[in-house]
Amino acid sequence: MTPETFDKIIDCVAIGTPIWDVLILTENIPPPGVTVRNAYIALCAGGAAANVASGVATLGGKSIFIGKFSNSVLDYEYINKLLAQNVNVIALISERAQIGFCVSLVLRSLLERTFFVYTGAHNAISCSDIEMVSGVIKHSHFLYISGFELTRDDQERAYLKAVNIAHSTGTRVFFDPADPKIISEKPKIVWRFAQNCDILCLNHLELRALTAMSNIEKAIAYLSDINRDMAIIVKMRERGCLICYDRKMIQIPGFRVECVDVTGAGDAFAAAIIYGVCKGYSLKKAAILANWFAAQTIKKVGARSFPEKEKITNFISSLRSTAV
Repeated sequence: MTPETFDKIIDCVAIGTPIWDVLILTENIPPPGVTVRNAYIALCAGGAAANVASGVATLGGKSIFIGKFSNSVLDYEYINKLLAQNVNVIALISERAQIGFCVSLVLRSLLERTFFVYTGAHNAISCSDIEMVSGVIKHSHFLYISGFELTRDDQERAYLKAVNIAHSTGTRVFFDPADPKIISEKPKIVWRFAQNCDILCLNHLELRALTAMSNIEKAIAYLSDINRDMAIIVKMRERGCLICYDRKMIQIPGFRVECVDVTGAGDAFAAAIIYGVCKGYSLKKAAILANWFAAQTIKKVGARSFPEKEKITNFISSLRSTAV
């Protein structure tokens, strides 16, 4: 069936859980009963979808974040932070719970994280909520969905409805499975989203969990055979990323920086891919921008520690003049 035609006036609509990140950076995990004094603890606005919307807006695109909120002060403060980053917000009010929280224990030595998550009000998102915002989806170039959102049956149905609206109106779907554990716990639903997206973006651990293959090239080829119209991007940290489209596989080198906090790196990467594709970049050029943008983000603490506007403008200007 030919999709309906709608003017695409929004680069990205990201639907997801609004979450405050409580970041605890430590050199090691203390034994039980020990008090760690002078610990580095930060409260930052987070949540994958909101991070992506913020990244797109920071790069100069137009984005909308949609999430369930309550009427608490913390909810309003979260919304104000998004508005300050030029992100448009559609707040679906829920009386059931407050905004979500994620306590992230970050080991500096290994750059690995342990999460303790309370998803809060967004647990209540429903198909009727998606119907209310269907017009926004129809007028967007991209719909962003994270695997973090696929933990409850009602959520799964709501996001599948969003995907169906996107497909029927020519809006492309960007899907990030987000976590190998989610893939192992919800393999059927993750596969369903993976098979019905336009860009599948995941890291090498998620790729292995999804395909049960340890060889990255073979796993990418397997996914490509399932959906030949889908672009596949595999993030490989400092080694950059692998992209596959039109049966071509290309490695894009990364940017080496001093890493402080990896929180939100994948979200920054996704935002830059979406922004680049919307601006007419080839996927290869968009991946170069994504590698750079993610690398700049991990130089500071917090998921939205994006580079300054001047740095972004200078890098994009140099990228545009580069033949890729």
